[in-house]
Amino acid sequence: MDNLVLITKIFFWITFSVGICFFILYSFDWLNFFNSLRKKQNLSNYSPKKLRSFAIVIPARDESNVVKDLITSIQRQKYDGLIDIFLVADNCTDNRATYNVGKQLGVNVLERFNNINRGELCNSTRA
Repeated sequence: MDNLVLITKIFFWITFSVGICFFILYSFDWLNFFNSLRKKQNLSNYSPKKLRSFAIVIPARDESNVVKDLITSIQRQKYDGLIDIFLVADNCTDNRATYNVGKQLGVNVLERFNNINRGELCNSTRA
């Protein structure tokens, strides 16, 4: 019976110590959380000092239906003249349908022919 009481006390103090450690560690997270709720900034009048341009690369293989909706969605964003879209038609076998969709929508289209490394995954791992 004495061994059981001793084991119970040891288990209690180990659990209590671990609980105190977690309380100390997570108390900083809770303080930061409540502090962020208190300090709200008004961003309605915010305008960036400089508008950044960026490029979107879309690797596609025989995906003319998906690419059309994707490019249209990107072009509807409110970044006039700041987005360059590059469509990489990778070993397409759809009689250039993917290529033609890109050209019709006015994006930069690159055709890639390589029978060894085929598919979008090969392009994305080399970037």
